[in-house]
Amino acid sequence: MSRTSLFLAAAAALLVFAFIGSKNAEPTYVPQPAPAPMPAAVLVNGPAAQLLPAAQTPDSWKTSRIEMTVQADRELISNAGGDLTAQIDIKNPSLAEMPSLPVSMVLVFDRSGSMQGSKLTDAKNAARAFVNRLEPRDTLGLVHFGSDVTPFEPVAMNAEGKAKMLKVIDSIEAEGGTNISGALDAAFRVLVSSEQAQAREHFGEHSLRLVLVSDGQPTEGRTSIDDLVYTAQGIHSSTANVAVTALGIGSDYNGVLMQRIAEAGGGFYGYLRDAGQLSEILAHEVAQARATNERFLRVSLQLGDGISITDVPGRIHLGNQIPLPDMKPGDEARIFVQLHANPATGDLRSLMNVSVTGIEASTATNPMGAARADRGLQIRITNDTVAVEKSKNDVVFANAVTAQAGVKMNEVAAAMDRGDRSTALSLLANVKALFSTSATASALSGATVASTDNEIRNSRDLKASSLGVHRANLKSFGEKNSYGDN
Repeated sequence: MSRTSLFLAAAAALLVFAFIGSKNAEPTYVPQPAPAPMPAAVLVNGPAAQLLPAAQTPDSWKTSRIEMTVQADRELISNAGGDLTAQIDIKNPSLAEMPSLPVSMVLVFDRSGSMQGSKLTDAKNAARAFVNRLEPRDTLGLVHFGSDVTPFEPVAMNAEGKAKMLKVIDSIEAEGGTNISGALDAAFRVLVSSEQAQAREHFGEHSLRLVLVSDGQPTEGRTSIDDLVYTAQGIHSSTANVAVTALGIGSDYNGVLMQRIAEAGGGFYGYLRDAGQLSEILAHEVAQARATNERFLRVSLQLGDGISITDVPGRIHLGNQIPLPDMKPGDEARIFVQLHANPATGDLRSLMNVSVTGIEASTATNPMGAARADRGLQIRITNDTVAVEKSKNDVVFANAVTAQAGVKMNEVAAAMDRGDRSTALSLLANVKALFSTSATASALSGATVASTDNEIRNSRDLKASSLGVHRANLKSFGEKNSYGDN
């Protein structure tokens, strides 16, 4: 069986995407507004048919190369039911032989009027350096956008292709609004259309990326956060499995939007103080793309009787499916799933089965194929409420509190960005109340909350201060798919 056939067969078997393996098959993604929010009841998965008995399930179950550990924030639950949180840790182990994939990328470049001057000059210089860093086996396209969108199809990064792309970069001039949705739609189209002639031969052997670089808020096209997040999610969930990275420049961009686009798109996000730092970040992006060996990663949750999901803090999820960013060897991901358990009888109840599935890229010594890890989670039942409280795992509970606080702190920063001081203080009060439930979490991140309180109360320019809060959030609460404070 060819590498391509194995790739498509494995992907179909995992139900990661819908794909018909014919010569005329096109990558599937139709840009459209986000659907209405899913009601919580839809998240209930009902009776679980084949939950793994705890006695047969080790703490860390390893199948293929993916490793996973699942644990609850307590050892006991009341027979009257209650709320609890599960922590899921996923690791892509290090390899002696690191992958080195060719990269097929489209740079999605904001040229709106706010980029005028040194910001655009620095960004264009960074783009030129980026072009010269790529190898002949790579392809690069470019979409630059203001109110309108101008796409250029990817070309091989040989001498001729680099000269062509450098000429395109030289021609960019700042004008217009900020049409992020139109730019992402166009970038996806040019990437998959240029790849289509060769897709059946190297879909699993190339790392496909869109890198959005913008300094502003969306003003044209689909402008709501939900619509743009849904767009990124559609691109990443397409048959092409394109990762979307989002980079904000300066102090006017929407930090929450950039983070959520990256999370939904399976890519990375970063906040840059100025466009001159773009070259370094783009170098990191290429290195990450080359080394990716686990793609199409999805976490699936099979819930037990009477168990429902109330939230997955900071994660995009549809029902019981949670997408993850692509991973290179050594990468890790942590997910928190907040659960509600209805009353139950007996001594032991099954909370959920967790499966993580993906596709492993091929290397010289390891052929491409499916990756999967499974883990079952159970908990003992008691009628002793004091024992329930004493059974709490302080470390897992503190980790969960910190994850929830990170989501809420982004809401605080968004209120600051709008200049809404009273809402920002009200939201921060919710963060303080959350930290009051865990001394461990408060000790680790309380200083960030205190400094944010001071900024909200005393800053003369609340919008400018919001960027500092975003950066502080990355340090205290950031996920593994962040390029950190730049």
